[in-house]
Amino acid sequence: LLDSALFGKDAKESILQYNDGTINRYLIEVILIFYFMKDVLKLIFKNIEKFLNKSRKCMDSVQ
Repeated sequence: LLDSALFGKDAKESILQYNDGTINRYLIEVILIFYFMKDVLKLIFKNIEKFLNKSRKCMDSVQ
């Protein structure tokens, strides 16, 4: 009964027969994107913080 599931026991070979590591490459890309995204978010935060501090100094000098 388990072998006659909806797609059969060999469905993965039929659906992803010639993937040539595409799934592995995709996962590596996702991991790298997440890794770099973390660094990019830090850079964005630092730039925003720098901008806000500069703006605050300008506002303090006006008052």
